[in-house]
Amino acid sequence: MSLSYKEKINCNKCSIEFEAPLYSSVNATENPELREQILSNTFFIKKCPKCGHTIQILHDLLYHDMDRKFMVWMKIPEGNSIAFEMFALEGLTKMLQNYRLRVVTYPYFLVEKIHVFENDLDDRIVELYKFMLKVRLGYPLETPNDFMHFNSFTKSVWGFKKIQINYIDNDGNITKEAYTFNKKIFLNATKLVCSIEQSLVLNKWYLVDWKYPYGIEIIDGVANPIIDNSEIIEMEIGGRRKPYPKQLLDKASSLKKAQRIY
Repeated sequence: MSLSYKEKINCNKCSIEFEAPLYSSVNATENPELREQILSNTFFIKKCPKCGHTIQILHDLLYHDMDRKFMVWMKIPEGNSIAFEMFALEGLTKMLQNYRLRVVTYPYFLVEKIHVFENDLDDRIVELYKFMLKVRLGYPLETPNDFMHFNSFTKSVWGFKKIQINYIDNDGNITKEAYTFNKKIFLNATKLVCSIEQSLVLNKWYLVDWKYPYGIEIIDGVANPIIDNSEIIEMEIGGRRKPYPKQLLDKASSLKKAQRIY
């Protein structure tokens, strides 16, 4: 079930203090209305009862989908390391059967994981597909505050499948964009991921986010051995009018396995 608690909040506009409910866990199966709030980016927004000013209150949250068997733990990266705090979920993890478990660090990432798993996708492949899409579109490859988030699949007026992407800039503005789904890129991303590692172990917590294609460590842990995948990338770009830049090949050689948190 979903668990909530009361928290005192100070309005940064009129300076009054008021109480508001915050959730430590959300069961999307039992409380679909909370799922809708998360997907609409209103879940972490609280409204001052006096002046009406809205405040974003970020806090740790455990998201649980019993029907699709996945959990996403949004852990604000501050204080103790995530690896240390995973011990708090040890008992719960042992009770689960065939669950996909992920750690994220921001609401946008939580929303994306929900969309990815509800579409029965592998989040590692999605991250690599977005990376290749950014290259084709000429987007910056390594910007800490600019993100492309998978949203959904839709059909165009001609019936072809499109992939819906939310692009979030430095100021938090969201632009919804739709691109024709490139099956070839997706299959190449799948081959590349499978060359690094097979399916992730169920009932284990992993961090798989936008830095996955770069092999960058974010949380405590020993780095995995570097695996050279440049030949696969070269096969992907062979024969294209506008080949991917050398930067992509350099990044490909530093791809690593998904990081297990616990």
